[in-house]
Amino acid sequence: MTTWALVFLTLAILAFPAATPAAEDRATAALYEAARKEGRITIYGPSQLILQGLERELPKTFPGIEMKSVQLDPPDLAARIITEKRAGQPPADLVIGSMRDHLELIDRGLISRQDYQALGIPKDRILLDGRMVAGWNAVFAHGYNTKLVANRSELPKTFKDLLDPKWKGRMASWEFFLSAGLAFWGMDVGEAAAIEYGRKLVKEQDVLLTRAVSNVVETGERAIWLFGHVNSILQQQVKGAPLDFFFVETHGAAQLGTLIPEGARNVNAARLVTKYLLSDPGRAMLWQYARTGDARPGTKGELAGAIAERGGRVVIESEENFRPRAALAGKIRKGIVGQ
Repeated sequence: MTTWALVFLTLAILAFPAATPAAEDRATAALYEAARKEGRITIYGPSQLILQGLERELPKTFPGIEMKSVQLDPPDLAARIITEKRAGQPPADLVIGSMRDHLELIDRGLISRQDYQALGIPKDRILLDGRMVAGWNAVFAHGYNTKLVANRSELPKTFKDLLDPKWKGRMASWEFFLSAGLAFWGMDVGEAAAIEYGRKLVKEQDVLLTRAVSNVVETGERAIWLFGHVNSILQQQVKGAPLDFFFVETHGAAQLGTLIPEGARNVNAARLVTKYLLSDPGRAMLWQYARTGDARPGTKGELAGAIAERGGRVVIESEENFRPRAALAGKIRKGIVGQ
């Protein structure tokens, strides 16, 4: 074995301790060597914090790979990939997001199929016929300003409670997340009921619709942050914001992970980052930088613990429900904002 091969193998073992057999360590070492020859990777993703975490922490495990990242919100990310394809420009090597975020890209054939099992990635993490690897979850919950609502017992306990007149003019949300979060509940109560409920929230309860919802609730302009992500609320909490989160009835959790576009130039680097995000260092990075992690039933970790602490009932997005939910979210959004 050459000196470089030994270095690669040692780094791989450190990145993926005892959980992986020797054969997989060798596979990871070979993948790292191929990725290092490519020498670079371009990643598009919605979370600036995760992108920053990758830029700072990935080189500690896998040095020698130059990373360029672009932060794009879900609707903008898909549009960017489509626009670049039409213009004949090379796509990103890796995109981060949920199944719903990239539904249009998948349907247009713009996401490649990969043999992730050959890389040692667990079968239950491989989605969409090898087009996506699920790494963590974006869990919907409601945030609240702890100075304005000091006693948790005062918080709404059901969706019906959110329509109580005492909360009128005291709630805020971003319509993209409001419709996405309501769609999980809508899978239980039906399309018509979910759309009508969304209209009541916005029209009768005077919910403020804004992308700056975190700031609006943090500063006390509104008391409740409807359908925020648990990790977003925890991120602000760590900074000292007077925020916490609560659940009512059914809340959903999107499967977030990585996808490799068709035509990506640095596929080995993209595969390596995908593996890194499932490793112990990768999971630690996700929590340290973005306060996110795995919320699937039976999992352990900081995020799962925080949800259990607050009695959350979470339905995980799946290949069976993500298309109906995406369609319903679009209908709810149209019912709320008319487009």
